[in-house]
Amino acid sequence: PCGALLLQQFADNQGTVDTGILDNQTRRRAERFTHHFNTDILIGIFALIAAQKINDRFIFKGFSNRKELVEDQNVGLGAAEAGSYIGTGLILSACLAGDGGSFLQGLVSAFIFFILGQIAFIIFAEAYDKCTHFDFRKSIEADNAAVGVSFGLIMIAFANMLSGAILASESILFFIVWCIFGGLLLFACRFLIDKFILPGSALDKEIHEDKNWGASMITGAVFIIVSLLVNTAFL
Repeated sequence: PCGALLLQQFADNQGTVDTGILDNQTRRRAERFTHHFNTDILIGIFALIAAQKINDRFIFKGFSNRKELVEDQNVGLGAAEAGSYIGTGLILSACLAGDGGSFLQGLVSAFIFFILGQIAFIIFAEAYDKCTHFDFRKSIEADNAAVGVSFGLIMIAFANMLSGAILASESILFFIVWCIFGGLLLFACRFLIDKFILPGSALDKEIHEDKNWGASMITGAVFIIVSLLVNTAFL
């Protein structure tokens, strides 16, 4: 809905400029909006392509992503990569949403935080692998959709916290501190979910061995809710 609204706004602005109805001041604003809108789309496209390469090389390493997605139709890998792409989009959206500074400064900021975000994703993925009692990459390669969904959702929650940090402050130090805090908080939430929300069976067993989609969806929903609450409360 938000994307559709933005596209509609773009179409309305462009059409009005073409018909010459707007005054000069409004015309210039509409032209700047159109230019920035088109540039933001290009930035997003190239950033997602770069994120795909980074995913293949560092996060989902050890197997051919193209083969798993195209030939094997691996739903788990698709869900996991979707989480990474959505997370990248959240970070870029936060970078490009600022009103301060010039357009060039916004581009530089987006590039810096994109790189920092991808580094944070890689570190978070390694920490996630260490905190679980299974190799999430091998599980995803084995077509375990529950593991892919769980990983994708926690990546979205993590990225949401990072985007909140960028919107609150463009300080790199603050971003790093909030990144560490957010990662530790999400892993603590996973432990609490295992002990109190789903106490009947070990969470790792439910997701890895039983391939329980329900457990993945519940944990993912909790992660995202926690990230939204923390951002609202502290940022």
